[in-house]
Amino acid sequence: MSLLSDPATSSARGAPALPERSPDRARCIRRAAARVSPSPRGERPMPEPARVARSIAIGGGRRVVLYAPAAGDDARSRNLVCLDRDGRVVWRGELPPAAGPDRFVTVEREGDSLEVETLSGRRLLISPGTGRALG
Repeated sequence: MSLLSDPATSSARGAPALPERSPDRARCIRRAAARVSPSPRGERPMPEPARVARSIAIGGGRRVVLYAPAAGDDARSRNLVCLDRDGRVVWRGELPPAAGPDRFVTVEREGDSLEVETLSGRRLLISPGTGRALG
């Protein structure tokens, strides 16, 4: 059984309820990062778990992870991902069009959606199911 599906760590709504600094949360993220490999399109593997800036359980064994920037990252970094309970990438957040460098800098749960802010100052609501902007 996955740590993300363990009934002892689940909330009443079925979403995992791991404290932000728990050893179980850290272990889940390390396992997930270790299982992710580059996609056929040549995307780089996911960053090291130490680069996790924020992690939010969204239910169904899925977790949205915001990675902190690091030297060598692309100017337009798609650093917001959704991982399934096996650590596979379900989607990568889609950045809005911008002329210069951009990346996600914050993510928060906002009802049935996720509120994100980008380096370029844009605030968006995105779908936790697809990673695409709503509205």
